[in-house]
Amino acid sequence: MQTAFFNLFVSSSGYEVELESCRDVSRDVPGSVSGWWYRDTVTSNADYAEEVVIGDDFGLQLRIGGLAQTELWISDYPEPANETYANPEDITTQHCYQEDDHRGDAYAFMQIDGLEAMKVVVGEGDCPESFPTANAVRYIR
Repeated sequence: MQTAFFNLFVSSSGYEVELESCRDVSRDVPGSVSGWWYRDTVTSNADYAEEVVIGDDFGLQLRIGGLAQTELWISDYPEPANETYANPEDITTQHCYQEDDHRGDAYAFMQIDGLEAMKVVVGEGDCPESFPTANAVRYIR
């Protein structure tokens, strides 16, 4: 019965996914960018949302909700794959995601700042070569 139930799961975009077990409801992974984050109001830019959620959709699509009052979608569908896609649970230093949807070029550059904090910059255009520290907004768990 469990196998029949798991066979009903699809990604938010309708792709069938293969599951062997249910995953944890929480997407928080200490030391990675994955999970629920809260803007550090003491040191951060109020143009960025107070809460941010970063998680992948069964390994097919990354959803970054809340950054800069918008939402970014990074896809890793079979065709075409986004070259910047990486599972957020595996990002333990820094990474720049390049958005690949219809709204145009945008990026989200994230840098881990200890086990329970990260710095983020969202901008237009392509991912910069290095992390733009001057524009960074700090988030905590």
